[in-house]
Amino acid sequence: MAGRIDDRRLLLVLPRYRVVRKAVAAGFDVWSLWDPGLADARSLRQIEDASHELLLTDHSDEQGLRALVRGTVRRHGIGHVLHLSAEDPLELVLPALEEGWRLGRAPNPPSAVRALSRVRPAPPDPLPRPGPSGPVPQWPGFSVQAFSTEGRHQVIGVTARRGTGHLHPAPPAALDRSVVDGLVTRALDASGHRFGPAHFEFAATPDGPRLLAARAGLGGDRIPLLVDIAQGLDLEAAVFAALLGKELGPVPEPDRFAAIDFFRLPAGRLRTVAGIDSICALPYTQAVNFPYSPGDSVPFPDGIGNGYVVVSGGTAQEAARRSGGAVELLRADVREEKPVDDPVSEPVGKPETVTGQPSAERRVERREEARE
Repeated sequence: MAGRIDDRRLLLVLPRYRVVRKAVAAGFDVWSLWDPGLADARSLRQIEDASHELLLTDHSDEQGLRALVRGTVRRHGIGHVLHLSAEDPLELVLPALEEGWRLGRAPNPPSAVRALSRVRPAPPDPLPRPGPSGPVPQWPGFSVQAFSTEGRHQVIGVTARRGTGHLHPAPPAALDRSVVDGLVTRALDASGHRFGPAHFEFAATPDGPRLLAARAGLGGDRIPLLVDIAQGLDLEAAVFAALLGKELGPVPEPDRFAAIDFFRLPAGRLRTVAGIDSICALPYTQAVNFPYSPGDSVPFPDGIGNGYVVVSGGTAQEAARRSGGAVELLRADVREEKPVDDPVSEPVGKPETVTGQPSAERRVERREEARE
């Protein structure tokens, strides 16, 4: 029997644990849809505990995935089918979104999701080429976050790639914001994107900002956390507020800088680890993630590495210096082994060790969740 449609019931596709928690905190009942082959057992248990129900299926089985989405939406009166991460392979989520759209429960047409994923550099080809006198030039890279409500687009901010991490916001002189905002808005309009976050990748070339790629959803590498720290805007929570009819409002101006650096360890068996407590004790540390204990197998670093530290600073230079210094405090003895196949960089359900308050309680939370 079909359930009555309830706009406070969500079917979230491949949601991270923190996203499920924020949806529940906003007053939604959440059905979480996951592929058990893409997450570790602990993560799935945490997501299940936070959700009304955890649904597991092989996302490479398109027909099975569509049938599960269709049956869940109809049986439970799901009001919205959403996917919020720009990191997940499109082919694993698009069938669920297509089925949600066909049932009138997805906010963006699948054509918009596909169109954004097909964004490529406009001619002339902006990608650097080897010159006669040396190697390929390395142009600075940037990420841009945007948010849409009923087809109205807002550019949230620009994040700079730096060394082994990111800095938000990028220094004002790094990219011409008027050009960036125009390119982002035109791409969103052309795709038909109407609701929620979108992520863009840019290069700063001698001829100005060049749009390289785009995806519907939130950027990876914990960039939304940097935005929250620097601008006081939680983009994950904003999605659920918008579903409740709350306008995003004017984009807050940054009042500080936030930087993330990633731990990079050799693949192997972790023998000893120290320094996490020292990192957590720093008054400017905002978040720490190191999901390994002595005896654990450490995978080959990929994506966001083997965990990360997030700090704040009054200037871009201060934030960058602090994050680099914090990473150096980690002391890990790893007995190198053959790299693990298909490494998992970050458990998708790992509780975010977000702080920002120098109180004793918060520091204890940081230490315990970082698992020193």
